[in-house]
Amino acid sequence: MRTGNGQGEGNEDENMAMMRRIALNMAGVERKKTSMRSRLKRAGWNNDFLLEIIQAASCSMAEHEKIQKL
Repeated sequence: MRTGNGQGEGNEDENMAMMRRIALNMAGVERKKTSMRSRLKRAGWNNDFLLEIIQAASCSMAEHEKIQKL
């Protein structure tokens, strides 16, 4: 059952697909010599590793923004 005012209905699949792509991109930034599958599994099992991935991605984004401003 859906609740709300009816705006934005039908975008759930697109939103989840975007979240999946963001998660895969964040896991790809983490530069260890393990497979993507292993990194994703480990991030699901270990909150500390998940935090490492998020921090690595945020640092990478900050560097990218700094380069674009030059």
